[in-house]
Amino acid sequence: MTYVTWKIERTDSDDNVTTFTNYSRPILNMNLGDGKDSFSFDIANGTGDWDNYWKARDKVTIYRAVNTDTTTSDDILMVGSVVDTPITDTGSANKLKVKGFNYSEAVMGTIVFVDATDLDVPNAIKKALDNAGLFHPNFKVTWNSNNKLVKRDESTSFPTVGKKYFYKTIKQMLEELSSDEYTADGRYFWYVDNANTLVWKADSSFDADTFNDTTDGYRSKKVGKDTSKVKNFVVGRGGTTPSGQPITEYYPDYTSIAKHGMKYHYFTEDNNLCQTLVKADIVKSGGTEADRYPNLSSTFTTSWKYEGEDKDLAYDTVATNGSTITFDTGTTGSEANSQADYNQALKLHVRAVMKKHMTELVNKTRGGQRKIDLELQPGQKNWGLGSIITVTDSNLGTTPLPLRVDEVQYTTNSDRFSLVEDEGKL
Repeated sequence: MTYVTWKIERTDSDDNVTTFTNYSRPILNMNLGDGKDSFSFDIANGTGDWDNYWKARDKVTIYRAVNTDTTTSDDILMVGSVVDTPITDTGSANKLKVKGFNYSEAVMGTIVFVDATDLDVPNAIKKALDNAGLFHPNFKVTWNSNNKLVKRDESTSFPTVGKKYFYKTIKQMLEELSSDEYTADGRYFWYVDNANTLVWKADSSFDADTFNDTTDGYRSKKVGKDTSKVKNFVVGRGGTTPSGQPITEYYPDYTSIAKHGMKYHYFTEDNNLCQTLVKADIVKSGGTEADRYPNLSSTFTTSWKYEGEDKDLAYDTVATNGSTITFDTGTTGSEANSQADYNQALKLHVRAVMKKHMTELVNKTRGGQRKIDLELQPGQKNWGLGSIITVTDSNLGTTPLPLRVDEVQYTTNSDRFSLVEDEGKL
Protein backbone atom coordinates (compact mmCIF):
# COMPACT_ATOMS: atom_id res chain seq x y z
CA MET A 1 0.00 0.00 0.00
CA THR A 2 1.33 3.45 -0.95
CA TYR A 3 2.12 5.83 1.91
CA VAL A 4 3.70 9.26 2.28
CA THR A 5 6.26 10.62 4.74
CA TRP A 6 6.46 14.35 5.36
CA LYS A 7 9.09 16.43 7.08
CA ILE A 8 8.66 20.14 7.85
CA GLU A 9 11.53 22.31 9.05
CA ARG A 10 11.21 25.82 10.44
CA THR A 11 14.12 28.28 10.28
CA ASP A 12 13.55 31.36 12.45
CA SER A 13 15.06 34.84 12.09
CA ASP A 14 18.13 33.71 14.06
CA ASP A 15 18.72 30.81 11.63
CA ASN A 16 17.72 28.20 14.23
CA VAL A 17 16.38 25.09 12.44
CA THR A 18 13.67 23.00 14.10
CA THR A 19 11.87 19.95 12.76
CA PHE A 20 8.18 20.62 13.42
CA THR A 21 5.94 17.60 14.05
CA ASN A 22 2.60 18.94 15.33
CA TYR A 23 0.91 19.39 11.95
CA SER A 24 -1.78 17.79 9.78
CA ARG A 25 -3.16 18.14 6.24
CA PRO A 26 -0.08 19.54 4.47
CA ILE A 27 -0.88 20.78 0.95
CA LEU A 28 1.57 22.07 -1.68
CA ASN A 29 0.54 23.78 -4.90
CA MET A 30 3.18 24.34 -7.60
CA ASN A 31 2.69 26.18 -10.88
CA LEU A 32 4.43 26.66 -14.20
CA GLY A 33 5.32 30.28 -14.99
CA ASP A 34 3.89 33.15 -12.98
CA GLY A 35 1.36 31.23 -10.86
CA LYS A 36 2.13 31.47 -7.15
CA ASP A 37 3.57 28.34 -5.52
CA SER A 38 1.95 27.95 -2.11
CA PHE A 39 1.83 25.68 0.93
CA SER A 40 -0.36 25.23 3.99
CA PHE A 41 -0.76 22.89 6.95
CA ASP A 42 -2.97 22.77 10.04
CA ILE A 43 -2.00 22.77 13.72
CA ALA A 44 -4.27 21.70 16.59
CA ASN A 45 -4.13 24.66 18.94
CA GLY A 46 -6.67 23.94 21.68
CA THR A 47 -4.44 25.25 24.48
CA GLY A 48 -3.03 28.16 22.47
CA ASP A 49 0.52 26.80 22.59
CA TRP A 50 1.24 27.81 19.00
CA ASP A 51 -0.35 31.28 18.96
CA ASN A 52 2.97 33.10 18.70
CA TYR A 53 5.26 30.34 17.48
CA TRP A 54 5.08 30.97 13.73
CA LYS A 55 6.19 34.37 12.51
CA ALA A 56 5.76 36.04 9.14
CA ARG A 57 8.85 35.44 6.98
CA ASP A 58 9.85 32.28 8.88
CA LYS A 59 11.54 29.94 6.44
CA VAL A 60 9.79 26.60 5.91
CA THR A 61 11.43 23.64 4.18
CA ILE A 62 8.99 20.89 3.17
CA TYR A 63 10.07 17.33 2.34
CA ARG A 64 7.85 14.57 0.95
CA ALA A 65 8.85 10.94 0.31
CA VAL A 66 6.75 8.04 -0.97
CA ASN A 67 6.90 4.48 0.44
CA THR A 68 9.78 5.19 2.81
CA ASP A 69 10.02 6.43 6.40
CA THR A 70 13.09 8.59 5.81
CA THR A 71 13.66 11.76 3.82
CA THR A 72 16.76 13.24 2.22
CA SER A 73 17.58 16.52 0.51
CA ASP A 74 16.36 14.94 -2.74
CA ASP A 75 12.86 14.90 -1.26
CA ILE A 76 12.58 18.67 -0.76
CA LEU A 77 9.51 19.92 -2.64
CA MET A 78 9.48 23.54 -1.55
CA VAL A 79 11.42 26.12 0.42
CA GLY A 80 8.84 28.67 1.48
CA SER A 81 8.15 31.69 3.64
CA VAL A 82 5.24 32.09 6.07
CA VAL A 83 2.80 34.87 5.16
CA ASP A 84 -0.22 34.21 7.39
CA THR A 85 -1.35 32.07 10.36
CA PRO A 86 -5.13 32.46 10.67
CA ILE A 87 -6.86 30.82 13.66
CA THR A 88 -10.25 29.10 13.45
CA ASP A 89 -12.05 28.68 16.79
CA THR A 90 -15.41 26.87 16.71
CA GLY A 91 -15.77 26.51 20.45
CA SER A 92 -15.20 22.77 20.32
CA ALA A 93 -11.93 23.01 18.38
CA ASN A 94 -9.17 25.58 17.88
CA LYS A 95 -7.09 25.24 14.73
CA LEU A 96 -4.22 27.33 13.41
CA LYS A 97 -3.36 27.22 9.70
CA VAL A 98 0.15 28.07 8.55
CA LYS A 99 0.10 29.50 5.01
CA GLY A 100 2.91 30.68 2.81
CA PHE A 101 4.43 31.00 -0.63
CA ASN A 102 7.54 29.79 -2.36
CA TYR A 103 10.56 31.48 -0.81
CA SER A 104 11.28 33.21 -4.09
CA GLU A 105 7.96 35.06 -4.38
CA ALA A 106 9.40 38.33 -3.05
CA VAL A 107 12.07 38.28 -5.74
CA MET A 108 9.89 37.42 -8.74
CA GLY A 109 7.64 40.41 -8.06
CA THR A 110 10.58 42.79 -7.75
CA ILE A 111 10.63 45.86 -10.00
CA VAL A 112 13.84 45.79 -12.03
CA PHE A 113 15.85 48.40 -13.91
CA VAL A 114 17.82 46.52 -16.54
CA ASP A 115 19.51 47.89 -19.63
CA ALA A 116 19.25 44.95 -22.05
CA THR A 117 20.04 47.00 -25.14
CA ASP A 118 23.19 45.00 -25.86
CA LEU A 119 22.33 41.77 -24.00
CA ASP A 120 20.95 38.57 -25.47
CA VAL A 121 17.85 37.01 -23.89
CA PRO A 122 19.36 34.64 -21.28
CA ASN A 123 21.94 37.19 -20.13
CA ALA A 124 19.22 39.83 -19.78
CA ILE A 125 17.28 37.47 -17.51
CA LYS A 126 20.41 36.67 -15.50
CA LYS A 127 21.09 40.36 -15.04
CA ALA A 128 17.52 40.91 -13.80
CA LEU A 129 17.92 38.12 -11.23
CA ASP A 130 21.20 39.64 -10.04
CA ASN A 131 19.54 43.04 -9.85
CA ALA A 132 16.67 41.68 -7.75
CA GLY A 133 19.07 39.82 -5.48
CA LEU A 134 20.59 43.12 -4.41
CA PHE A 135 17.24 44.17 -2.97
CA HIS A 136 16.38 40.77 -1.47
CA PRO A 137 19.68 39.16 -0.43
CA ASN A 138 17.90 36.63 1.80
CA PHE A 139 15.44 35.57 -0.90
CA LYS A 140 17.70 35.22 -3.92
CA VAL A 141 16.67 33.36 -7.04
CA THR A 142 19.68 32.37 -9.11
CA TRP A 143 20.16 31.17 -12.68
CA ASN A 144 20.02 27.38 -12.95
CA SER A 145 23.37 26.09 -14.19
CA ASN A 146 21.63 23.69 -16.61
CA ASN A 147 19.87 26.49 -18.49
CA LYS A 148 21.06 26.98 -22.06
CA LEU A 149 22.87 30.12 -23.17
CA VAL A 150 22.36 29.21 -26.85
CA LYS A 151 19.33 28.08 -28.83
CA ARG A 152 18.08 24.51 -28.86
CA ASP A 153 20.35 23.71 -31.81
CA GLU A 154 23.21 24.03 -29.25
CA SER A 155 25.17 26.55 -31.34
CA THR A 156 23.14 29.62 -32.40
CA SER A 157 23.13 32.61 -30.09
CA PHE A 158 19.90 34.20 -28.92
CA PRO A 159 19.01 37.60 -30.39
CA THR A 160 19.94 40.81 -28.63
CA VAL A 161 17.00 42.16 -26.64
CA GLY A 162 17.60 45.74 -27.75
CA LYS A 163 15.59 47.54 -25.06
CA LYS A 164 15.61 48.72 -21.47
CA TYR A 165 13.35 47.36 -18.73
CA PHE A 166 12.30 50.05 -16.29
CA TYR A 167 9.41 49.63 -13.85
CA LYS A 168 8.88 46.00 -14.87
CA THR A 169 8.70 43.01 -12.55
CA ILE A 170 10.91 40.02 -13.22
CA LYS A 171 7.76 37.99 -13.93
CA GLN A 172 6.67 40.44 -16.63
CA MET A 173 10.15 40.51 -18.12
CA LEU A 174 10.32 36.70 -18.14
CA GLU A 175 6.94 36.30 -19.80
CA GLU A 176 7.98 38.70 -22.57
CA LEU A 177 11.49 37.37 -23.14
CA SER A 178 10.26 33.76 -23.16
CA SER A 179 8.08 34.36 -26.22
CA ASP A 180 9.18 33.42 -29.74
CA GLU A 181 9.29 37.12 -30.64
CA TYR A 182 12.38 37.51 -28.45
CA THR A 183 13.94 34.02 -28.42
CA ALA A 184 13.52 33.44 -32.19
CA ASP A 185 13.58 29.82 -31.03
CA GLY A 186 9.98 29.09 -30.09
CA ARG A 187 8.35 29.47 -26.73
CA TYR A 188 10.29 28.96 -23.50
CA PHE A 189 8.80 28.02 -20.12
CA TRP A 190 10.10 28.73 -16.63
CA TYR A 191 9.60 27.95 -12.97
CA VAL A 192 11.53 28.30 -9.71
CA ASP A 193 12.69 24.94 -8.34
CA ASN A 194 13.13 23.77 -4.74
CA ALA A 195 16.69 25.14 -4.66
CA ASN A 196 15.40 28.61 -5.59
CA THR A 197 17.01 28.53 -9.02
CA LEU A 198 15.22 29.69 -12.14
CA VAL A 199 14.69 26.83 -14.59
CA TRP A 200 14.27 28.27 -18.12
CA LYS A 201 13.88 25.83 -21.00
CA ALA A 202 12.52 25.51 -24.51
CA ASP A 203 9.03 24.06 -24.80
CA SER A 204 10.38 20.79 -26.26
CA SER A 205 13.18 20.38 -23.69
CA PHE A 206 11.03 19.14 -20.82
CA ASP A 207 10.58 15.51 -19.86
CA ALA A 208 7.99 13.55 -21.85
CA ASP A 209 5.61 10.75 -20.88
CA THR A 210 2.24 9.28 -21.84
CA PHE A 211 -1.11 8.73 -20.16
CA ASN A 212 -3.93 6.48 -21.38
CA ASP A 213 -7.20 6.54 -19.48
CA THR A 214 -7.96 2.91 -20.40
CA THR A 215 -4.63 1.40 -19.33
CA ASP A 216 -3.30 3.76 -16.66
CA GLY A 217 -5.02 3.73 -13.30
CA TYR A 218 -6.33 6.94 -11.82
CA ARG A 219 -8.50 7.99 -8.90
CA SER A 220 -10.42 10.67 -10.70
CA LYS A 221 -10.26 12.80 -13.81
CA LYS A 222 -11.96 15.87 -15.15
CA VAL A 223 -11.81 16.66 -18.85
CA GLY A 224 -12.88 19.97 -20.28
CA LYS A 225 -11.68 23.32 -21.52
CA ASP A 226 -10.04 26.12 -19.62
CA THR A 227 -11.22 29.62 -20.53
CA SER A 228 -9.95 31.28 -17.35
CA LYS A 229 -6.90 32.64 -19.18
CA VAL A 230 -8.74 33.85 -22.29
CA LYS A 231 -8.07 37.53 -23.05
CA ASN A 232 -9.88 38.95 -26.04
CA PHE A 233 -10.51 42.60 -25.26
CA VAL A 234 -7.34 44.35 -24.08
CA VAL A 235 -7.13 47.98 -23.00
CA GLY A 236 -4.25 49.93 -21.52
CA ARG A 237 -2.26 53.11 -21.20
CA GLY A 238 1.22 53.80 -22.51
CA GLY A 239 2.06 56.72 -20.25
CA THR A 240 1.79 60.48 -20.73
CA THR A 241 3.45 62.73 -23.30
CA PRO A 242 5.54 65.72 -22.13
CA SER A 243 2.56 67.93 -23.02
CA GLY A 244 0.47 66.00 -20.47
CA GLN A 245 -1.64 63.98 -22.92
CA PRO A 246 -2.37 60.38 -21.82
CA ILE A 247 -1.77 57.66 -24.42
CA THR A 248 -4.37 54.89 -24.58
CA GLU A 249 -4.94 51.92 -26.85
CA TYR A 250 -7.21 48.89 -27.09
CA TYR A 251 -7.41 45.70 -29.11
CA PRO A 252 -10.47 43.40 -29.44
CA ASP A 253 -10.67 39.96 -31.07
CA TYR A 254 -14.28 39.69 -32.15
CA THR A 255 -14.07 36.03 -33.21
CA SER A 256 -12.95 35.05 -29.71
CA ILE A 257 -15.54 37.36 -28.14
CA ALA A 258 -18.28 35.59 -30.10
CA LYS A 259 -17.07 32.20 -28.76
CA HIS A 260 -16.21 33.01 -25.16
CA GLY A 261 -17.86 36.32 -24.38
CA MET A 262 -16.03 39.52 -23.54
CA LYS A 263 -12.87 38.71 -21.57
CA TYR A 264 -11.41 42.05 -20.54
CA HIS A 265 -7.76 42.49 -19.62
CA TYR A 266 -6.09 45.69 -18.48
CA PHE A 267 -2.70 45.78 -20.14
CA THR A 268 -0.08 47.22 -17.78
CA GLU A 269 3.19 46.20 -19.43
CA ASP A 270 3.60 49.51 -21.29
CA ASN A 271 2.27 51.84 -18.58
CA ASN A 272 5.50 53.82 -18.40
CA LEU A 273 6.69 53.38 -21.98
CA CYS A 274 6.35 57.02 -23.02
CA GLN A 275 8.14 58.37 -19.93
CA THR A 276 10.94 55.84 -20.42
CA LEU A 277 11.50 56.99 -24.01
CA VAL A 278 11.46 60.65 -23.02
CA LYS A 279 13.96 60.09 -20.20
CA ALA A 280 16.32 58.31 -22.58
CA ASP A 281 16.06 61.21 -25.03
CA ILE A 282 16.64 63.80 -22.29
CA VAL A 283 19.79 61.96 -21.22
CA LYS A 284 20.95 61.78 -24.84
CA SER A 285 20.50 65.54 -25.28
CA GLY A 286 22.40 66.31 -22.08
CA GLY A 287 19.38 67.33 -20.03
CA THR A 288 18.43 66.71 -16.40
CA GLU A 289 15.57 65.03 -14.56
CA ALA A 290 13.91 68.42 -14.17
CA ASP A 291 13.44 68.75 -17.95
CA ARG A 292 10.16 67.78 -19.62
CA TYR A 293 11.65 67.59 -23.12
CA PRO A 294 15.01 66.75 -24.65
CA ASN A 295 16.80 69.77 -26.08
CA LEU A 296 14.84 70.53 -29.28
CA SER A 297 16.18 74.03 -29.78
CA SER A 298 18.12 73.08 -32.92
CA THR A 299 18.52 69.50 -34.21
CA PHE A 300 17.83 66.32 -32.22
CA THR A 301 17.55 62.64 -33.21
CA THR A 302 15.61 60.21 -31.03
CA SER A 303 17.28 57.38 -29.12
CA TRP A 304 14.51 55.03 -30.30
CA LYS A 305 13.29 53.83 -33.69
CA TYR A 306 9.79 54.75 -34.77
CA GLU A 307 7.31 51.86 -35.14
CA GLY A 308 4.20 53.66 -36.41
CA GLU A 309 3.02 54.19 -39.96
CA ASP A 310 5.07 56.55 -42.15
CA LYS A 311 3.87 60.03 -41.37
CA ASP A 312 4.60 63.69 -42.14
CA LEU A 313 3.99 65.30 -38.74
CA ALA A 314 2.17 68.58 -38.18
CA TYR A 315 5.25 70.75 -38.69
CA ASP A 316 6.86 68.72 -41.49
CA THR A 317 9.01 66.40 -39.40
CA VAL A 318 9.21 63.03 -41.20
CA ALA A 319 8.52 59.86 -39.20
CA THR A 320 9.54 56.69 -41.05
CA ASN A 321 8.86 53.20 -39.74
CA GLY A 322 12.01 51.45 -38.55
CA SER A 323 14.10 54.61 -38.32
CA THR A 324 14.98 57.21 -35.73
CA ILE A 325 13.27 60.61 -36.07
CA THR A 326 15.18 63.88 -36.46
CA PHE A 327 13.59 67.12 -35.27
CA ASP A 328 15.08 70.26 -36.81
CA THR A 329 13.90 73.78 -36.03
CA GLY A 330 15.06 74.74 -39.52
CA THR A 331 12.24 72.53 -40.79
CA THR A 332 9.60 73.01 -38.09
CA GLY A 333 10.14 76.75 -37.69
CA SER A 334 10.57 76.89 -33.91
CA GLU A 335 11.41 74.90 -30.80
CA ALA A 336 7.73 74.94 -29.81
CA ASN A 337 6.81 73.39 -33.16
CA SER A 338 9.50 70.72 -32.73
CA GLN A 339 8.04 69.93 -29.31
CA ALA A 340 4.57 69.60 -30.86
CA ASP A 341 5.93 67.17 -33.47
CA TYR A 342 7.80 65.30 -30.73
CA ASN A 343 4.57 64.80 -28.78
CA GLN A 344 2.78 63.62 -31.92
CA ALA A 345 5.57 61.19 -32.79
CA LEU A 346 5.63 59.77 -29.25
CA LYS A 347 1.90 59.19 -29.31
CA LEU A 348 1.94 57.45 -32.70
CA HIS A 349 4.97 55.34 -31.76
CA VAL A 350 3.73 54.27 -28.32
CA ARG A 351 0.28 53.37 -29.65
CA ALA A 352 1.88 51.27 -32.40
CA VAL A 353 4.09 49.45 -29.89
CA MET A 354 1.15 48.88 -27.55
CA LYS A 355 -0.99 47.60 -30.43
CA LYS A 356 1.74 45.13 -31.38
CA HIS A 357 2.12 43.90 -27.79
CA MET A 358 -1.65 43.64 -27.31
CA THR A 359 -2.06 41.73 -30.56
CA GLU A 360 0.65 39.26 -29.52
CA LEU A 361 -1.02 38.76 -26.14
CA VAL A 362 -4.48 38.23 -27.62
CA ASN A 363 -3.17 35.85 -30.30
CA LYS A 364 -1.75 33.66 -27.52
CA THR A 365 -4.77 33.86 -25.21
CA ARG A 366 -7.86 34.25 -27.40
CA GLY A 367 -8.69 30.53 -27.44
CA GLY A 368 -9.79 28.15 -24.74
CA GLN A 369 -7.37 25.33 -23.96
CA ARG A 370 -8.25 21.67 -23.72
CA LYS A 371 -7.46 20.46 -20.24
CA ILE A 372 -7.46 17.37 -18.08
CA ASP A 373 -7.18 17.25 -14.28
CA LEU A 374 -5.93 13.93 -12.92
CA GLU A 375 -5.85 12.63 -9.37
CA LEU A 376 -3.33 9.80 -9.01
CA GLN A 377 -1.81 7.79 -6.21
CA PRO A 378 1.25 9.42 -4.58
CA GLY A 379 4.32 8.68 -6.65
CA GLN A 380 2.37 6.96 -9.43
CA LYS A 381 3.75 9.41 -11.99
CA ASN A 382 6.92 11.42 -11.51
CA TRP A 383 5.77 14.29 -13.68
CA GLY A 384 7.37 17.67 -13.09
CA LEU A 385 6.22 21.14 -14.01
CA GLY A 386 6.44 21.63 -17.76
CA SER A 387 6.53 17.91 -18.59
CA ILE A 388 4.87 17.07 -21.90
CA ILE A 389 2.32 14.28 -21.50
CA THR A 390 0.77 12.71 -24.59
CA VAL A 391 -2.75 11.91 -23.41
CA THR A 392 -5.05 9.33 -24.96
CA ASP A 393 -8.62 9.96 -23.84
CA SER A 394 -11.74 9.81 -25.99
CA ASN A 395 -13.08 12.94 -24.31
CA LEU A 396 -10.14 14.91 -25.73
CA GLY A 397 -10.53 13.66 -29.29
CA THR A 398 -9.75 10.66 -31.46
CA THR A 399 -5.97 11.13 -31.54
CA PRO A 400 -3.46 11.40 -28.68
CA LEU A 401 -3.01 14.98 -27.56
CA PRO A 402 0.20 16.51 -26.14
CA LEU A 403 -0.55 18.46 -22.97
CA ARG A 404 1.80 20.21 -20.56
CA VAL A 405 1.88 19.87 -16.77
CA ASP A 406 0.79 23.35 -15.70
CA GLU A 407 0.04 22.77 -12.02
CA VAL A 408 0.77 20.09 -9.42
CA GLN A 409 -0.78 19.62 -5.99
CA TYR A 410 0.73 17.27 -3.43
CA THR A 411 -1.20 16.01 -0.41
CA THR A 412 -0.85 13.02 1.90
CA ASN A 413 -3.32 10.95 -0.09
CA SER A 414 -2.83 11.93 -3.71
CA ASP A 415 -0.93 13.73 -6.45
CA ARG A 416 -3.09 16.03 -8.58
CA PHE A 417 -1.92 17.21 -12.00
CA SER A 418 -3.48 19.85 -14.26
CA LEU A 419 -2.47 19.34 -17.90
CA VAL A 420 -3.29 21.93 -20.56
CA GLU A 421 -2.56 22.75 -24.18
CA ASP A 422 0.29 25.18 -24.82
CA GLU A 423 -1.91 27.27 -27.10
CA GLY A 424 -5.65 27.60 -26.81
CA LYS A 425 -7.41 26.68 -30.05
CA LEU A 426 -11.02 26.26 -28.95
